[in-house]
Amino acid sequence: YAATASFDSSQLDQGYHALEIEATDEGTFDQKFSFKVSDEEVSEIGDVLSHIDTYMGKYVTIKGVITAAFASTPVIQDETAGIHLYAECYDPPSFGLGEMWTIRGKVTTYSNLTELKLHYPEDAIKSDEMGEMPEPALKTASEIDESAEGLLVEIRDATVTAIDGSG
Repeated sequence: YAATASFDSSQLDQGYHALEIEATDEGTFDQKFSFKVSDEEVSEIGDVLSHIDTYMGKYVTIKGVITAAFASTPVIQDETAGIHLYAECYDPPSFGLGEMWTIRGKVTTYSNLTELKLHYPEDAIKSDEMGEMPEPALKTASEIDESAEGLLVEIRDATVTAIDGSG
């Protein structure tokens, strides 16, 4: 069996909404979806992360400055938060510290790390202007947890006792 349903979201206020679908035939299908109505083309990273259930597996566009340029997972940060990027495309762009980029990608997780997966190099647009590096958040070692994920941080009074070569 196949079924089709549609609704008009043009009359909804901007913001987050929930939609519940229930269908009954030989069994019952019940599914809830959340979605956002917005005129904005670019999402704030903090908004995406704070509504992760809505965005997981969906494509979003963000804009920010590269705050860490690790080879396989650079980090981009805007005024609200930061997120790791993973370029799963042939001939990925080269990201440099302080560069401003607009990225369209799919929100995913890998090894409990939230990331924006870039599938096509044309979905990464480098600005002609350099971005302003944010001030690092001052943290102690005990304050480093999931809330610091993707943020530029500075840890004071820490001692490195070992380096794990696995990454």
